[in-house]
Amino acid sequence: GIIFATYNALPPKEFVDKIQVTFNQSYRRWNIEGYESLQFIIEALEKAQTFDRVGIKNALSSVKEIVGVTGQTLKFDEKGNIIRLAGLKIIDGKDFVLYKTN
Repeated sequence: GIIFATYNALPPKEFVDKIQVTFNQSYRRWNIEGYESLQFIIEALEKAQTFDRVGIKNALSSVKEIVGVTGQTLKFDEKGNIIRLAGLKIIDGKDFVLYKTN
């Protein structure tokens, strides 16, 4: 009966299949977040003018948004917090079920 917030996006079939083929394991929810985090880092490194701590820090803070693997736009606010859609789920026995209000 525990209710929790979660990133509730579903990845494209091609992404799920590539996880299976590349790593010989089933897709996990965390695969999206890891992949999208790496997208932010790659974009920052492409923008970096120097590769010391200051250059990388400045490049990371210059990346304001990307389009994630699910097609959703992911943005950072002025404090550096990620802005993304989330949903509520409830634990029902062994299942995580979308929480619906009346």
